[in-house]
Amino acid sequence: MQQILPKELRGKVYPVGRLDKDSSGLLLLTNDGVLAYRLTHPKFDHEKEYEVTVEKDVMEGQLEKMRNGMIILGERTKPAVVEKTGKRTVRIILTEGRNRQIRRMCMKVGNPVVTLKRIRIMTLTDSQLKEGRIRPLTAAERAALLASVGL
Repeated sequence: MQQILPKELRGKVYPVGRLDKDSSGLLLLTNDGVLAYRLTHPKFDHEKEYEVTVEKDVMEGQLEKMRNGMIILGERTKPAVVEKTGKRTVRIILTEGRNRQIRRMCMKVGNPVVTLKRIRIMTLTDSQLKEGRIRPLTAAERAALLASVGL
């Protein structure tokens, strides 16, 4: 990630959360430790939304299992919003971010992930931002994000 940052930001901003090497999408960088904590600690229940494509047609039973929470690595996940958006696509909203959680959930219901893209972090979205590009938040985006986490 350091390669895409302008030199003046290297070592001064850090990612809030993570995306694994096989995922794409929105990643927030900040130097505000309190904001980072509020957005990443699961006790705050802040939403992150993903578009997911899976290998096989999505069945209602699979969606229901993911919605209700499931045991992954010995612990139950929090309930999630899971909606079918196409034959092999779903939208998933999590309020926690366990390691490879969506991939593990889909694998557990027998439908492995083909593509996974984060499209929203709380109030932040940007469908126009090209992969590998960065931009500062607008004043309105910053204010909405801070308000959404109670800062």
